[in-house]
Amino acid sequence: MKRSPSLLLTCLLAASPWLTSACGDSDSAPDGGDVGRAIDSSIATDSGIATDSGNVNDSGAATDSAIVSDSGVLTDSGIAGDAGGGADAADAAAGADVASSVDAGPVGPPGTYVGVPNLTDPVPSAIMPTLPSQGATRPGWPYDPLALATPVPTGAAEEYVVSTTGNDGTAGNNGRGTMASPRRSIPSGTFSAGTKIFVYGANSAYGTVDFNMGDATTMTFDCIESEQCWWVGIDTPRVGRRIDLTNSHHLVMEGLSFVDIPGGGRPFGQVQISNSTYIAQRHLEIRGSGANSSGGQLQSMSNVEFLVTYRCSLHDGGSWDSNGTDLDVHGWRPAYGNRYLWLLESSIYHMQADSIQTGNSSNNNPQSATSHYIYIAGNEFYENYENALDNKNSYHVVFSGNSVHDFYPASGASGANGTAIILSNNSEGPWTGYHWAINNRVWNTSLAIRDSGSEIDEKNYAVGNVIWNATSAFTQANNAANREAWFINNSVSGATSSVNVGQPGSNASLFVRNNVFYQSGTLNTQSAVNSVLSGNVLFGATVNGAWDVNTGNSTGDPLLRDPAQGDMTPETGSVAIGASTEDPVYALFTSLYGLDIRRDLNGTSRPTGVWDIGAVEVP
Repeated sequence: MKRSPSLLLTCLLAASPWLTSACGDSDSAPDGGDVGRAIDSSIATDSGIATDSGNVNDSGAATDSAIVSDSGVLTDSGIAGDAGGGADAADAAAGADVASSVDAGPVGPPGTYVGVPNLTDPVPSAIMPTLPSQGATRPGWPYDPLALATPVPTGAAEEYVVSTTGNDGTAGNNGRGTMASPRRSIPSGTFSAGTKIFVYGANSAYGTVDFNMGDATTMTFDCIESEQCWWVGIDTPRVGRRIDLTNSHHLVMEGLSFVDIPGGGRPFGQVQISNSTYIAQRHLEIRGSGANSSGGQLQSMSNVEFLVTYRCSLHDGGSWDSNGTDLDVHGWRPAYGNRYLWLLESSIYHMQADSIQTGNSSNNNPQSATSHYIYIAGNEFYENYENALDNKNSYHVVFSGNSVHDFYPASGASGANGTAIILSNNSEGPWTGYHWAINNRVWNTSLAIRDSGSEIDEKNYAVGNVIWNATSAFTQANNAANREAWFINNSVSGATSSVNVGQPGSNASLFVRNNVFYQSGTLNTQSAVNSVLSGNVLFGATVNGAWDVNTGNSTGDPLLRDPAQGDMTPETGSVAIGASTEDPVYALFTSLYGLDIRRDLNGTSRPTGVWDIGAVEVP
């Protein structure tokens, strides 16, 4: 898979096959916010901009049925190649220094993101308290929702055509609208299998509401596998404000921009999804004004199975640099009872709380009612009032291959502020665990990764991550018995504290193995924790505390290529090269989920036998 990191990362990591689109590829043009624009200019046509979401045929040319005239007038030929739904040009210009540039190529083959199943692959079937096992699976998606070709209007009876230039009173097709006579308002209510709603915007700048649907409009799409429903936006239709999708199945949403409305209940757009299955979201935007809010979330899911959010942009939900109300506004929130959710190659930033919060601190339901199997991969998260990821009541969350940066405390902020990734949050509900941070890049933050759950026997893992310019890299703060935290094959540079332990629970364990700590301050533990420090490179790092096992560590120079900028590749002569073997955490992941995670964040497979220490394996 090709994907672009933040512009702050520049091209130092261009050796990665996933990152070539950001560096040296003349056909690539990463955009700061337009989530519906094609990156490869070779597929754009004079009549519009082709997307990779289904409006382009295999030859790379726009199909004849997916063309709109330069004037934006509806034509009989169909819809625009640009799926829309992106942030406007002003947003991109204003945020150029931390631009979100994740739209850079189609989702790749199975295993593109380590630890994340392909959408159509089998998925684990076990629900806690039963642990998953390699052989216990259920089918994944019955089709690839990201490969479905975007439909175009044909005049069929089950189609709606909506436009800013339409008129409900004169709309054709019995009021549903046609290309020649569109309707003005977006319909609501219940829709049957095969329904397609085409909504034509006017490429309006943010601040204009093209279609005001009010503060709580309910829509139900009762569709089937062989006849999916579609809700397609063309030319960035601005839809306000809150849509409640309930009891919906086999729906594809594409190219829509959900925004706040004058006098609305919240200063941001919202999509709430409940009791639904097989929902695909492609190239959507959900955004707000950035004004302080009395709480909420841009998107929430409850009792949803099989949802994918792909190349979407969620941003400016509340005030991210201050919080006068002291109430949370989250971005993407799997709340209760969800299964098999994917968030892929999207950006979530400038939130009044977290980019992602799984579960809720008020959930006292049984373990089986928590959210399970949430896959968050290839995204970018930055500049929130609180965190990129905050796991509360949830199990088996895999956070893989993401770029996470610029999380610092705001003035008067709470304790959660300044932490990038919370594997598990203490005293925030009774059920949580088996969360994985794998192969992420984390930089410019007060605390990179925190594990502070409060459940007995809880286990969480940080594997293969690169962390630089963080005040603290990893903190274990436990207040429950028999918990385990694993910090394996990570590379850390420029931290004041690499590892710190606080609030130890009875018989808690910490395993710190095969990491590179480069000029990274102290590694502290407490006597109440069963702590293991082995096989690490400790160059410019100081070991403190009562480690039960402290063996096989090297203080030699790992000779990292450019650690100050996050390139942790060990150069020739490094003490990290060929100095370790496979840690048991890799076999554990395979035994639980049936997937092989023995690849570094550049996509290099770990060899049989001798490995390099740290997050980067030299090919």
